[in-house]
Amino acid sequence: MVEKSDGRTKISCVDGCLAERELQSRCFDNLRFLFAMVLVLFHTFAQEASSQFSFSAYPVTAGAKRFVDAFFLGDSIVAVYFFISGYLFFASRIWSWTVYGRKLKNRVHTLLIPYLLWNLLAIILVAGKSLPCFAPFLSYEGTGVDWSLANVLSCFWEYDGRLSAPPAGTVGYEAFVKVQPYPINTALWFVRDLMIVVLLAPLWRALLMRFRNLFLAVLAVAYAVMSYKVIDWHVNQLLMATLFFSWGGSFSLRGENLTDHFPRKFVLFAGLYLLCSLGLLFQDFLSGVIVPLLKVVHTVVTVAFSFNLVCWMTRKGWLGIAALPVAMGCFIYMSHCLVVPRLLKVLDVVWQPQTDALWLTLYLTAAVLSVGLLAGCFAICKRYAAALLRILIGRF
Repeated sequence: MVEKSDGRTKISCVDGCLAERELQSRCFDNLRFLFAMVLVLFHTFAQEASSQFSFSAYPVTAGAKRFVDAFFLGDSIVAVYFFISGYLFFASRIWSWTVYGRKLKNRVHTLLIPYLLWNLLAIILVAGKSLPCFAPFLSYEGTGVDWSLANVLSCFWEYDGRLSAPPAGTVGYEAFVKVQPYPINTALWFVRDLMIVVLLAPLWRALLMRFRNLFLAVLAVAYAVMSYKVIDWHVNQLLMATLFFSWGGSFSLRGENLTDHFPRKFVLFAGLYLLCSLGLLFQDFLSGVIVPLLKVVHTVVTVAFSFNLVCWMTRKGWLGIAALPVAMGCFIYMSHCLVVPRLLKVLDVVWQPQTDALWLTLYLTAAVLSVGLLAGCFAICKRYAAALLRILIGRF
């Protein structure tokens, strides 16, 4: 429905609201796809290609890593995912224990089952390292698998690194085996912590309905304080998950459309994002007291700036659902941490780079090849194993 006023065309409230909701949905999908690609790049540079490689020995490659870390901070990207998840969880604004139970049942399909399957696949890949054909790619010859129950269970919560076991008496291996705040499929810590905050959603909703601004302020302050004193990394991750899930949910509970809210301050958010990113890029020149707070501000600003930017690009028609397949982005996100470190090792063994330029080329090649290989796997699965693919990406 279109109305005309003062010679100008204006969209009526009904059609306008529908159009804005559709635009917001497209922005969410575009954001999730684009950030899946960015995470591939981030996690590629987060890896050392081999035990003999060190970024400190290659300043150009190290500079590229610092740039990626500064402008595409991993926590900032995941914060956007938590924000979107919180907004969508409370989007219906109709709440009852029946609705909550239905949402939990849905998350079993979209989160829990894919989480278990992708981590199980990671365990299988680790077990595959014991095959003789993979010996050239191992840091320690003769590495096998320790199938103790504690090691296997750690793969689904906080991986202790001991599933992969070298021969007895191996020297120096302890440096590589320490408990990390991630499951064995590293990227899925987001899914793990999202399931936890979803389980507690009634509590977050009650606090938001009664103390919205105060509750968010307390979470934000706690998140900033914890950035200086890490009591437990998983506690920090859960605090971040709660803050951004609740922040996203607060907009839904107020019935706000983000395509209307965030663009009001686009210049401010763009400027802050650039300043924070440049600050992190040159953090060696800053006080150690400033850097943790700068990372917190960067994470908050990235949520607003990224949605602003993608919303503007979507309005311009530069991005669209057809061009950015959301299901493929989900598949790449779920699987890339299984591929990237292994592809880096293969390229290192085959390529054997000796110069800084070749190392940088290797890392960029690994990121591009990872996306290409996973996109190809997605296409093959879609063509020949569509039912399995839907289970793996939680769309069944």
